[in-house]
Amino acid sequence: MSEAQLDSSNPFAAPSPLPYELPQFAEIRDEHFRPALDAGLEQHRAEVAAIAAATEPATFENTIAALERAGQLLNRVCHAFWALSSSDATEFMTQLDAEYSPKLTAHFDAIQLNEKLFARITEVYKKRHELDLTPEQLHLVEQLHLRYQLAGAALDAADKQRLPPLTNASLNSTQSFRRICSPTPMSAPYLSLRRLSSTGSVMMSVPRPHRPPPPPGTMAPGSSPCR
Repeated sequence: MSEAQLDSSNPFAAPSPLPYELPQFAEIRDEHFRPALDAGLEQHRAEVAAIAAATEPATFENTIAALERAGQLLNRVCHAFWALSSSDATEFMTQLDAEYSPKLTAHFDAIQLNEKLFARITEVYKKRHELDLTPEQLHLVEQLHLRYQLAGAALDAADKQRLPPLTNASLNSTQSFRRICSPTPMSAPYLSLRRLSSTGSVMMSVPRPHRPPPPPGTMAPGSSPCR
């Protein structure tokens, strides 16, 4: 399923009209998440594959900027998904978190360990001072290259094979901790933006451990939400 194939009634199908494109929590329902996540993953995977497989020399526009523009749909749904999974204790969100966090982890691992993609990022990085970039563009190139290095992109093949199991072990430990810390009926209420009613009232929820989004450069704009 592509973004175009996602039902137009799904709130994630188009950018939010709210300021800063904040998620439309008043419109988002549980049934909207799975189709949007599935479509977003497929779309982002195809976009990144096209960038990595490009045959023309790597430039800021066709590599760095292209990566920043990629994954718009996944970016939208992940912002809402992570906001709710870290602040909403409903059974559905807990199940969705358990189901899709491993998929998202594997998705971003595959991007950050993509040799062809990192080679193109490195190509731009090495000639960055010759490209007449703005200070902001130069900073983006340097930070993106550094983040991919820190994620393991420069490791040799043997070490890259060791990395995903370690990432999965870390994820499993985090999810176990979250289950232990799941709110109980005695937990203190916490004001969250899980749902905004048509009157603008805010429902009460309880806090859960926060999950930081993936690093910039894996999704658009400017960072992955699901950066």
